Amino acid sequence: MIWLQRFLIVMGALACVALVVIVSYMDFSKAQPRLLSEYPNAKWRGGADGGQFVEITKSERPYYFVQIRNDDGSLWDEGWLRFGEKNSEPFTVDNVMFFAGEGVIYLQQRQILSADRAMAGVEHTLDSAYSPENAYQVFAKSNQCAGFEKRGVRTWCTP
Repeated sequence: MIWLQRFLIVMGALACVALVVIVSYMDFSKAQPRLLSEYPNAKWRGGADGGQFVEITKSERPYYFVQIRNDDGSLWDEGWLRFGEKNSEPFTVDNVMFFAGEGVIYLQQRQILSADRAMAGVEHTLDSAYSPENAYQVFAKSNQCAGFEKRGVRTWCTP
């Protein structure tokens, strides 16, 4: 029995030593910032698993022309964004949380990039967007109920 206790004590001590050695070899430094040599003003917004480069190429307060680039530098999307008012703080890349694609850029609130500067900052709504006045109706695709009237009900597939 004493041999088992000594064996377990030695194994515990070796496990502690191994843990100290492993932790001492770990690299806790910050990751190097990702840069695009062709676009030095573009800043990486994302993490190790993915993201995009964001660059503000034109600034005419409160309108800003923003370009979104893939990690290889190719252009993903671009457009005008209205941020604040003429006398408010300027828009910087640090205001961008992430870009979701299809023109949707997330700041503190959802904004949509617009190819037309005059449309920047205008509230964009999709025809299929939910609103209390335009509530979704859910029904089975193969509804065989004789009393069910599906005309006049908006679905994902009706215009």
